[in-house]
Amino acid sequence: MRIGIFSDCHFGFAEGTERCDDAFLQAKQALEGVLKKKVDFVLLAGDLFDSNEPSPEAWKQAFDFFGIGKKVSSNLSVEKVLRDGSKIPFSWGSIPMVSIHGTHEHRPKGLVNALEVLEAGGQMVHLHGNYCLVSNGVETVAIHGLSGVPEKVALNVLQAWNPTPVSNVFNMLVLHQSIKEFLPTEDDMSVSISLSDLPSGFDLYVNGHLHWANETQFGNNRFLLTGSTVVTQMKRLESQKPKGFFVLDTGTKKLEFFSIPSQRLVFYEKMAFEDASLEDVRNRVTGYLDGLFSKSFDQKPLVRLKLVGSIGKGFSSSDLQLSKLIAPYKEKAFFSADESFSEVSLRQKIAELRAFQKSKVSVLEMGLELLDKNLSETPFDSAFDSRQIFEWLSEGETEKAMEALMESKAKKEGKQTVNDLAETPSSLKAL
Repeated sequence: MRIGIFSDCHFGFAEGTERCDDAFLQAKQALEGVLKKKVDFVLLAGDLFDSNEPSPEAWKQAFDFFGIGKKVSSNLSVEKVLRDGSKIPFSWGSIPMVSIHGTHEHRPKGLVNALEVLEAGGQMVHLHGNYCLVSNGVETVAIHGLSGVPEKVALNVLQAWNPTPVSNVFNMLVLHQSIKEFLPTEDDMSVSISLSDLPSGFDLYVNGHLHWANETQFGNNRFLLTGSTVVTQMKRLESQKPKGFFVLDTGTKKLEFFSIPSQRLVFYEKMAFEDASLEDVRNRVTGYLDGLFSKSFDQKPLVRLKLVGSIGKGFSSSDLQLSKLIAPYKEKAFFSADESFSEVSLRQKIAELRAFQKSKVSVLEMGLELLDKNLSETPFDSAFDSRQIFEWLSEGETEKAMEALMESKAKKEGKQTVNDLAETPSSLKAL
């Protein structure tokens, strides 16, 4: 069988803004795209909605979306198998749509979520901790689905469910969670599932939630990140690959990616500076934007600017006024921009610390020279370790210094009395 796969449509995203139709228009193209590829059914991996309590406008987008699939007839049989082993048959006469709910649709236990409503309305099959069988009379595909749950408990929930593949059919496991290997940092408090935690024996593992598409081989297994059909946050990974959908052929095991024909492009530009002047920063930003907008776009693109590093001494990042710098281009794109400059670079700080350390050494050496000079005016002269005496005096250990001086006096065979010691030059006392 041929299966169309995509995820994270986020109906209702950006309501009340210029981008309010993006979610529907791009999901519509994804669905129309998979239908043109003659798929047998469609698999969605969660976050159809942007909110767990969708607005009427978001519901309208969802019903318009599923209405597209309703126009395509199908004689496939679908049967949902519950955890207690009971079965629920579905027969709509149109192309089957199977989905889990995502983290955006998650609601506390006992409350109905949006995908349960869609299933009750005859739009799709909703899975959570169970599976369904899709059959054309010759071949059967088993879809095992675990909907989005809080990240901290995801592994425990997965292990408690403990799905096992159905014998003699093509088995797919669908999740909607963060996966440790695909995140920039490991945080056991927020992400609990690794690829190694996934139950074995499935022909394809599918995961929504993360908005960039990726196919990974781990061991002998295939893991698919579906990505999203719409950009909700301007991230670097989303700028590197267009939004789209996948088509899987269970016979050949071939998995193909297809781009959504008309979509907003994403440009992510990170600029690093070191002790730069404000003019340097301004010239580089405006140079990049001038180059970017020297060409035209079918839709206003999404542009993310991230400025990092340091600006030169005497300059303040607040003087840059990045928003004013972007203002002339505001009508050409949707911007997200920030700067995280430090006024003094780390290298500059290190250099200043080294200079301070050198000056500190110089002061110490000067003090030692002064001590030696004053001692030369006394009978002690070089009778003891002047550096040790200096260190004691600089640390306030006056008693130790005095004891050493008295021992030196005794060694000088009584040439100076204790009272003479009180007449030691005032510069020595000051030290």
